[in-house]
Amino acid sequence: MTAGLATDLTTGTGLRIRRLSARFGAEVSGVTLSGRLSGGLVEDLKDALFEHKVLTFRGQHLTTAQHAGLLDRFGPVSAPDLRAPDHGEWVATDSFRLSPPKIVSFRPSGPVPPGATAWFADAAGAYRDLPRPLRSLADSARALHGPIGGHDVVAHPVTRLHPETGDRTLLLGTYARRVVGLDDTESRTVLRLLRTHLDLPGNVLRWSWRTGDVLLVDARAVFFRRPGVGEGVGEGETAEPVVRLTVAGDRPLGVDGQHSRPAA
Repeated sequence: MTAGLATDLTTGTGLRIRRLSARFGAEVSGVTLSGRLSGGLVEDLKDALFEHKVLTFRGQHLTTAQHAGLLDRFGPVSAPDLRAPDHGEWVATDSFRLSPPKIVSFRPSGPVPPGATAWFADAAGAYRDLPRPLRSLADSARALHGPIGGHDVVAHPVTRLHPETGDRTLLLGTYARRVVGLDDTESRTVLRLLRTHLDLPGNVLRWSWRTGDVLLVDARAVFFRRPGVGEGVGEGETAEPVVRLTVAGDRPLGVDGQHSRPAA
């Protein structure tokens, strides 16, 4: 797999990869995810995931067991998690954990209503778009993260080094509460300023759900919002959640060579 592809690609194992945007995201065809995947095919999928950050697959119709079997090829898998649509801020997957997941995968739990949409933000692209002074601030800062309604439990570097690609990515999202060394007001100002770069048009990817879709997301490089399929649901209709599976990750590493640590 060659980095920085300018056109669509067919790999030697038959994967067909079509870019969804200039910066990130790709639709993959030529593979049945419920079938037996060769080692070469799995490696092509890994390479494509780390290059494109979001991989989308149409018409897969996986069962929970098949979904878990697919993710098992990438590492230890979490128990299935049924998530309703999230209409809040950008989410860095489970960043309240000392070792957040490295991969998150979504599939609809049932039929998809018309207009259902998911949104993703490129945390590496957002970092590259920061003015130099903000990059320096992010590189040196740590933020306290905690679950909604809970206490701060971990201090993560605001700039994370991706262990496979070496990219610098922002580690923020809705679970980031406060910048270490700043008071609440100062923290809100800094975090809001950094988060605005996630919303720049080139850093946002929109995906229109269909029944049977499967999404693989590099959780170390991408944030998500509205992973469910409820957007576009008509009055009186019920929003369907998605099934979320994750693959265990590692402790984030900062530019200073220090890993995440428990909150003091």
